[in-house]
Amino acid sequence: MTTHMFIDFMNSELYDGRGNLDDRLLDDSWRGSFLERWDLGRFAPLDEAELPEFIDLRFAIRSIAESLRAGRRPAQHDQRLINDALSTNPVRFELSGSWDRHELNEVPLADSGTHVVAGAIALSMARFLANGESDRLKMCDNPGCRWVFHDDTKNRSRRWCGPCGNTDKVRRFRERQHRQQP
Repeated sequence: MTTHMFIDFMNSELYDGRGNLDDRLLDDSWRGSFLERWDLGRFAPLDEAELPEFIDLRFAIRSIAESLRAGRRPAQHDQRLINDALSTNPVRFELSGSWDRHELNEVPLADSGTHVVAGAIALSMARFLANGESDRLKMCDNPGCRWVFHDDTKNRSRRWCGPCGNTDKVRRFRERQHRQQP
């Protein structure tokens, strides 16, 4: 399954399938794990005073995902928030490697973790959208879940996150069993 930084970040807003929210972005240990997972650990811990900026960024990313899901054009305000995060991202790019294998690396120009991290998240989403596969960005069909995922199925037909999909399969199985009983 393909994972993108912006999807991981967006899913810090964790719903339990019944609409109850656990905002993991407010948890310092989750933020540290997120930074480590995406090779941004040198910017830990994030300044708690900057959390409103990250919450706004997450809201804009989710809003864009919901617009795409509904077949609507994303709101200009949300796109502006993404562009603001991209414009304040103090990084440069550097090519490294040997004659047969190269890597493009982002090199931070400043020690400020907030702008680098927000910019990296925004860049992750911008690259995803620019690659033209926005139809692969899906949200679980369970209205109480809202988990966002990259649909890597061949026919782009995935509708559920893993846990909700399993719950749906069990529910349909039990309904069939109940209908077959005399």
